[in-house]
Amino acid sequence: DTYKINCVLTANHGDIPEPIESRLDVFDIRDPSKEESKIIAQSVWHDVCEKELPSTHPFSLTLSEDILEIITSISPRIMRKVLTTAAGKATLAAQADGFVPSETQKLSITIEHLRLAIAKYQYQTGFVADPEIQLLACMTEIMVEAEFK
Repeated sequence: DTYKINCVLTANHGDIPEPIESRLDVFDIRDPSKEESKIIAQSVWHDVCEKELPSTHPFSLTLSEDILEIITSISPRIMRKVLTTAAGKATLAAQADGFVPSETQKLSITIEHLRLAIAKYQYQTGFVADPEIQLLACMTEIMVEAEFK
């Protein structure tokens, strides 16, 4: 008796075998427009700032138009990872330059930080089939490079 079972299936393409598809309600979801992608990216950035960065983080809560233009080329699925990585790269670069953020002077992600984050993600994705293994490799890399006091 399985009539009460509900589930959601997802697919990246519409090549679902007919015996399965006949039992489903299929919804085609379009990609977001460029303007919708900008709104999504800004929302993801706010979420990263609130949930993943320390409460005293030095970043502006608003992404620049240049950053938004570039990030719209990325799938919303990976925006969080790319923005978090870019924030880390911006922080390391600022520390190396001796930058001290204040209430009036905030740290920003630059196009260079974003491109490096995107390139690293795309490169790693080409070699790793399992995202969890990729995350483990990333965490291991951070631990190896970190200087613990």
